[in-house]
Amino acid sequence: MRSIPAIFMPLVVILSALRLIAPGQAFVGIYQYCLVLALVIVAFRFSLKIKQQRRLQKSFIFLAVGDLFLVLAPALSSPPINFKLGIDLFPFGVLAFAVAYGLMISVYLPRISKVKPPIWPILPILAVFILEISLVSPYTQGILLIGLLIFGVELCLLAWSGISLVRIGAKSSRTAQLLALSALLIVAGDFLVGFNQFYPLSQIYGGFSVHLLDAAIALIYLPGWLALTAGLVKGWPEGV
Repeated sequence: MRSIPAIFMPLVVILSALRLIAPGQAFVGIYQYCLVLALVIVAFRFSLKIKQQRRLQKSFIFLAVGDLFLVLAPALSSPPINFKLGIDLFPFGVLAFAVAYGLMISVYLPRISKVKPPIWPILPILAVFILEISLVSPYTQGILLIGLLIFGVELCLLAWSGISLVRIGAKSSRTAQLLALSALLIVAGDFLVGFNQFYPLSQIYGGFSVHLLDAAIALIYLPGWLALTAGLVKGWPEGV
């Protein structure tokens, strides 16, 4: 398992650079989706006996489905392939990720309820969420805004429950740290994706700002799922 980050992280750095220097090109999205599939394969290489581990493992299926709609499909509609389906796949991708995060939360919440974690760690996360909603709400409306609010609340809950795992005890501290890091990186990446998707950065700051944020997202989001993979195969917390 130790060799996987050493191999994977340079590939993520390459993805980040490609998002900056070749934005909107089909091969960049295809390359990213190949990295996602590689993570899924790694996650399912291990035979996990604890049901909570298996539940987290299933979240990788929805990662693959979500990025099929949000990454691969847009890539195939980009130059030089230009294959367009004519339907908006964004809601389907978001729904897949909502299921993935729901699986994570369903594992984390029962565990942290046993140690009664403090509420205060969620406050800065909520502050960031409220700030983002205040910025993007003028450019969204109706059902879309409602969906963003619901999805954002789920993200805040995922981040808080993930952070709270560090209180589960010394015997599983490494696992807890990896899962907490995973939750924070995934949520941070999704906050940035939402901002990049709905806030008119290119109109205000120019197109390069969008590409720069895309590059940053690559360095945050995929390592979050890599941390989750590592957390799956570490010693599992007792009593979960």
